[in-house]
Amino acid sequence: MTKDKFLVSIVILVLAVFICCEEGKVPETKPIVKQTPESMLTVADVAQVTGLEGITAVTRDTAKDIKGDLNYTKDDGVVILSVNFIGIDEFNQYKGQMEYIQGPVSGIGDEAMSAPKGDMQNVLFVRKGDRAMVLTSMIDASGDWVKPFLTVEQLGELVKRMLAKMATPQEEQMK
Repeated sequence: MTKDKFLVSIVILVLAVFICCEEGKVPETKPIVKQTPESMLTVADVAQVTGLEGITAVTRDTAKDIKGDLNYTKDDGVVILSVNFIGIDEFNQYKGQMEYIQGPVSGIGDEAMSAPKGDMQNVLFVRKGDRAMVLTSMIDASGDWVKPFLTVEQLGELVKRMLAKMATPQEEQMK
C-alpha cells in the first residue's frame, strides 16, 4: 500500500466515524441514578397512603423480629409494614403455592398476587420485569377486631409509587 492510499484510507475512516456519530456529536444520555431501597419508598409515601402520622423507617433487627429490607413503624414503635426484595425464582415459588395465594391483583407491575387465602389478606407479591418484592402489612390485634394495618389496596398504592421510582431510563423516555 502506498503512502497516498494509506492517507486516503485514514481520512475515509475518520469521516466514517464522524458520520456514524452524527457529525461528531455524542448522543445525549440521561444519567442512571441507582435507587437505594430507602429512596424507593419514603416515610412520606407510607404516611400519605396510610393516613397515619408519626411513621418512622427502622432498620432490620432480627432480635426485635424486624426482618424486612424496609420496615416502617407507627408513632408507638409498632411495626406496620415490611418490604422484602426477592428474586424471580422465589416469586415463582410463591406463585405456585395455590393453597397460600388468594389470587391475582390487577393493575400492579407485570404480575401481582395477594395472600393468604381467606377473609383477610395482608401480603402482596409483585413482579415487574426481573424485579420482585413482597409487601407485608403487620396485623393490628389491639382492638376488638384483628385486621391488617394496611389493606391490599394500600399495599398496591405503595408498590405503584415504588415502581414509578424504579423506572429505567428507557422507560422514562417512553413516558
